[in-house]
Order: sequence, then structure tokens, then C-alpha cells
Amino acid sequence: LDFMDFMTGNLLLPLGGLLAAIFAGWILSRDMLESELGEGWIMNAWRLVMRWFVPVFLGFILVFGFFDKIQDQYNVQLPGALTGLLGPNKDLPAQ
Repeated sequence: LDFMDFMTGNLLLPLGGLLAAIFAGWILSRDMLESELGEGWIMNAWRLVMRWFVPVFLGFILVFGFFDKIQDQYNVQLPGALTGLLGPNKDLPAQ
């Protein structure tokens, strides 16, 4: 069950959100978005966020979720920058 939890929570949900954000931001036409969201700055801001910010943050969630699982599953200490972001492995002794 731990593997299924990891697959759904840390990989499939962020991947589905990433694909939905790419579809909404890059594939849907501007005319379709204007018919749903209306014209103006709100639609432009939403489109900017869906194109540039949401995919980047969901990509971080995907990558760091994967690294966190590797760190916990295989009891390895990740390199310095990743350890600073994810925290030290609780199962390894402090160095």
C-alpha cells in the first residue's frame, strides 16, 4: 500500500495537474478562454500563471517527491543542496 500511496500522491496527481496546466495554458485557444473567463486582466493573469508558474511548481513537486522517496526508501543521504531543501534523512546518523 505504501507504493500505491507514493505512486498516486507523489507522482500521478502532480503529473495529472502538470498535464492539465499545460493543456489549459498552451493548447486551449485564447478565444475559448475569453468565452469562459471573460476579457480583461483576470484572463491575462490566469493565462500567465497557467503557462509559466503552475508547470514550474508542479515540476518541482514531482522531482522533489521522487527524491524524497529515494531518500526514505533506500536510506541514502542526498547531496548538500537537496538535503537543504528536503531535510536530512531521519534514519541516518547525523554527520
